Amino acid sequence: MYDEALAPAGLTTNQMGLLIAITLMRNPSINTLSEKVMMDRTTLSRNLKPLELQSLIRVEAGEDKRIKLVKITKKGQASLMEAIPLWEEVQNRIIGRLGQNNWKDLLKKLNATAALSTLG
Repeated sequence: MYDEALAPAGLTTNQMGLLIAITLMRNPSINTLSEKVMMDRTTLSRNLKPLELQSLIRVEAGEDKRIKLVKITKKGQASLMEAIPLWEEVQNRIIGRLGQNNWKDLLKKLNATAALSTLG
């Protein structure tokens, strides 16, 4: 449902999540982004490649040339701003169908599951 709704903005749900993370983290390194989105570096690089090819992000060397920084471009910001209301519309429909209590319960369980991945 989300990917279908985000299609007019040219993004998938996963791509939108990455653009949000990059924006909130303000030009993170690939290592830091990988940790925060709980995705191994190889998978993250594969997921960043389409965003880079669409000129939605840039991957650049940091001050330490061994560290690669991920930066959102103006085009990426515009795509994200177009996608947010599309995502919100679907989100509200899903919450409406599930009901507020079921939605809160689902989020609680997802957060508990995500926390397990940090236990190593």
